Amino acid sequence: GTVVIRDGLIDAVGTNVGIPAEAEVIDGSTLTLYPGLIDPLSKSLLKHPEQKFDQTKMLTGQYTDEDRGIKPGFKAFNHFEINKSTLEKYHKAGFTAVQVLPERGVFTGQASVFSLSGTDKNVNVILQDTCLGVGFSISSFMVYPSSLMGVVAMLRQELSDAAYFDKHNRRWRKEMSGVFRPVYKTKHAMLSDFAAGRKPVVFLCRNQNDIRRAIDMAAELKLDYFICDMGNEAFRVIPELKKANARVYLPLTFKAPGTSIHVQKGRDVRDKAEKELYPKNPAKLAEAGIPFTFSSFGTDDPKSFMEGIHKAIENGLSPEKALDALTVGAARFLELEKVLGTVEPG
Repeated sequence: GTVVIRDGLIDAVGTNVGIPAEAEVIDGSTLTLYPGLIDPLSKSLLKHPEQKFDQTKMLTGQYTDEDRGIKPGFKAFNHFEINKSTLEKYHKAGFTAVQVLPERGVFTGQASVFSLSGTDKNVNVILQDTCLGVGFSISSFMVYPSSLMGVVAMLRQELSDAAYFDKHNRRWRKEMSGVFRPVYKTKHAMLSDFAAGRKPVVFLCRNQNDIRRAIDMAAELKLDYFICDMGNEAFRVIPELKKANARVYLPLTFKAPGTSIHVQKGRDVRDKAEKELYPKNPAKLAEAGIPFTFSSFGTDDPKSFMEGIHKAIENGLSPEKALDALTVGAARFLELEKVLGTVEPG
């Protein structure tokens, strides 16, 4: 086959494509051409600023939203860093694009999608502020919310308040006269697109019960959402996922969550489950027809990520489905299937 690339885009591709006379020819006769692989949910290319906790807050109780894990203004674009050696690791594994999402907190921050074409993020950025991370982890035992119940209550309250602010503000902008102007709150303005369903959230779920919580909350608040199955337990809630038409990011660590019965029965039982049961998670979702792609959360580097994919294939996932999830399937999750994930004109 021949691929003609003009001004950075594929102009033509096929077995009967003529080579333009002015073209620079690169011999690929001994190579295999495939779409650039996509890591559609990563956290490893972020450099978080160093923070020191102010101990006097324990006496005054005057905690900030950031202390509580409410960080919708934390944007991956502002903290994305990649150097040449890291870039080479991604290229060696075949990756050409990545979506980076902050993980820390309750509202963890907003993701951005980058091309892995160089080290300048201003050149590499494809989309900014694509989705919002939502976690069920408590901030600390000293700061509210210090329990799972508190986290769920705060999530529901903040998202409900942001949705109300959005409706009120839109009505005021449209009518103005006769409508009381809404009180502006930065966090609600930042959350409004997500609370109103115009942009998706990604629920970071550490076990099967978190997945159920995410499905219920998304239905109640009418959110556009994805689930990141960080506990590798999506196979346990397949009926709920199917009923909700949920879309799932699958990390490839295959570690049993601390709440799992396999962990509670001791190390031998846990090790056996992590070797024989959890690696079947992707294959079971594929068999059930659940839309999914992968995530490098927990695998740290492209090599470990690819090792996890091979392990999933060894445990029943078809190579074709794995390739789809790394290319056009990942691009579909990012709503970038018109520009990423396939080898075709444009």
